[in-house]
Amino acid sequence: MDRHTLWRAFTNLLPVWFIAMDATQLSWAASTPLGIDATTYVRGAAAYMAGGNPWLGGVTDNGTTYHFAGLPPTVIAFVPFTILPEAIATFLWVILSALAAVIIVRRLHLAWWYLLFPPVLVSVWAGNPQLPLIALILVGGASLAPLLKIYALVPLVGEGRWRAVALALALVAATMLVAPSLWATYLGEWSTLAARQVTEAHGGLSAWGLPLPFLGLTVAALGVVALLDPRAAGWLAVPILWPGSQLQYGTMALPVAGPLTLGLLAVQLPYLPALIAFGYAAHAIWRRRPNIQIQASKPPGNAHRLATSRRR
Repeated sequence: MDRHTLWRAFTNLLPVWFIAMDATQLSWAASTPLGIDATTYVRGAAAYMAGGNPWLGGVTDNGTTYHFAGLPPTVIAFVPFTILPEAIATFLWVILSALAAVIIVRRLHLAWWYLLFPPVLVSVWAGNPQLPLIALILVGGASLAPLLKIYALVPLVGEGRWRAVALALALVAATMLVAPSLWATYLGEWSTLAARQVTEAHGGLSAWGLPLPFLGLTVAALGVVALLDPRAAGWLAVPILWPGSQLQYGTMALPVAGPLTLGLLAVQLPYLPALIAFGYAAHAIWRRRPNIQIQASKPPGNAHRLATSRRR
């Protein structure tokens, strides 16, 4: 059996792997309110509209309170949903997440069973803005995506979509003019909020929680990927490095990742995404290796042209 046959067999088993990993999330889903993340975002915006601190808004689940952790632009983006009853706003975001998942799979020409990718299902259940922001980047409105989550800027930079980046930054700057006190509160509490986010994520899954030498190596590996394949680095940077990352962050890899990477991101295991950085760096270098060998084998300058003319 050659390697191509083995690879096809692995790809064919991927939906079975997704289902197996989905099964590990059933107990979480059974004990977690539908749309928990959406409720958290809506409560943060509602607290702001009531004159309070949005970062005190949250949802208590199984004895733990999960607080809103977005930036001020996200607060403002969710303000329109505060006019709806909380239950309706929450359910609306669950529906939006489900529709975004379908749009992403169709836009990327993926098989339907990629909807079973555990980060996708977790995002839909939680009503997390994760999937809508990816859909915005893929089908239009990319400059609005960072208002949902600021790290949407990272894949836009990786793809070199500078007009969308500039417009997104202008929109973020506009929120500073519209809500300066909101920004002042956030900046004043930033270190506390960042630490709380990592704590409530139980350390997160990314390399952020690794000892500094290993974190540095992961950053260096991702840097290699950025040099050789900036688009891949842009989409993978969030699940690999973002502080307090959770399983749903793996959806960011869908536009660029292959079956092996997605198979790894289907597993909720701390620091596993860091391995992807090293794997992608090695793969990117290996892909460049034949070109390097060809260039090295050619005589330089006139010598190469002379050698070519003699062969004729």
